[in-house]
Amino acid sequence: MGTTYVVRARTRLEPVDQVRGVQRRLNILGYNAGPVDGDMGPRTELAVLNFQADNSPLVIDGLPGPRTQRALRDRVGE
Repeated sequence: MGTTYVVRARTRLEPVDQVRGVQRRLNILGYNAGPVDGDMGPRTELAVLNFQADNSPLVIDGLPGPRTQRALRDRVGE
């Protein structure tokens, strides 16, 4: 009898300090940042604002700064 291992493949995400990485994580979490295009447009900003509002004590400013980035990583499970 051999040992069976289950390996879970995981899609590699862009770094969270890049807009594409922020967008992808927001979309994974259901915040609808729009297309993952690297553009910090109004949909992405609104998604960041909503994420920040739902994750106190983040500052609600629409900017994905270091604390927001860390919270995104934590919520996605990185």
